[in-house]
Amino acid sequence: MRRALVLAALASLASSVAMAHPVRIGRYAEIPYGIRPDHPHPTAGGGPRRDGRIRGRVPLERPERAWERALPHRRPRGPTIANDTTLYFGTEQGLVALNAEGEERWTARLGSIPGAPSLTPSDDVAVVTREGLVALVSPEGVVRRSTSLGAPARGSPLVLDDGSVLVGTIDQRVHRLDASLRPVFVTELSDGTASTLSRTRRGSLAVAAGRLLVLLTPRGSLARQVGLGGRATSPPAVGDDGMIWITTAEGVLLSVDEGGRVRSRTELGARHYDEASVAIGHDGAVRVPTLSGGLVCVAGDGTPRWVMESPNGFQAPAAIDENDTTLVIDRGGRLFAVDRDGAELWRLVLGTFSYESPVLGADGTLYVSTERGALQAWRPMPARPTPPPP
Repeated sequence: MRRALVLAALASLASSVAMAHPVRIGRYAEIPYGIRPDHPHPTAGGGPRRDGRIRGRVPLERPERAWERALPHRRPRGPTIANDTTLYFGTEQGLVALNAEGEERWTARLGSIPGAPSLTPSDDVAVVTREGLVALVSPEGVVRRSTSLGAPARGSPLVLDDGSVLVGTIDQRVHRLDASLRPVFVTELSDGTASTLSRTRRGSLAVAAGRLLVLLTPRGSLARQVGLGGRATSPPAVGDDGMIWITTAEGVLLSVDEGGRVRSRTELGARHYDEASVAIGHDGAVRVPTLSGGLVCVAGDGTPRWVMESPNGFQAPAAIDENDTTLVIDRGGRLFAVDRDGAELWRLVLGTFSYESPVLGADGTLYVSTERGALQAWRPMPARPTPPPP
């Protein structure tokens, strides 16, 4: 028994060494492990589980617009927000960094970036382009490393605690690269295009591919394939209990446990738009934006709980704060704040629609990127001074 434990420990050490950063003998280096927890929004979906959660609390009263800035291109992807308040966007020309007031810091011209950037344990920014280039860019805008996957890529990269990067390409493959962008594995899928990957509670990798939910081991071996009965339309979202939630174009929400068993299948009453990702509340209920059926809330057991109607429908991801307040933008360019019971708290008129979810900065600023290529900042209204007594 003891010999088996020793061998297992040595194997784990060898694995870690194989993925470590190379360091010259005699040099001191800090080896980062884990993505900093104080980044307000480190990747698409709020984190590697893609549960749609935003850190902080949405204001209870309608905020007011502080400013609006034009970005280089239409339909920016992001923002991703670092702990130093830098906002990162993927655009048609590359990675753009802005300060907290929307002023450009730098642009790394890498080509078209189709998904939100992801922060790494070393505070670099990982991006993937439509042409299949994966790059690590420093907070100063220097491209530290890059490599080509040999095929166009989709979605936002998944970065693990050891700094490795996972990306799906349109040739039905999932790639894992180590923290230096050296290949770890390439796994071929049997159906569809791999998009944004998620990490399950037990460390498996979940990816939607065509009409399948695919679960892979961290080493790229196939663990499970789950038939969805329709085409998947959003990255898998993982709840606190480990349940995996996924939607189909036909308007079905499925929950799947980590063993690959379908636990519930809920008809939403309307079709679902590609990339209109769900958000999972702290109460375990799932908020799903639909094209014509409003914002649908489904309990953890798959039972519909409530619906917030909208005549315009939704095609943007939902986001949910620490109070289980949902933020979602409809196709009419209106941003709604909805409480945990489905009641509207307030709405904002953005002037255009968005394909991205709203994001909260550390200071409570609400950032919204629009389809026309603008970034808006909304802040709580200042408290009114108390009048002096008569």
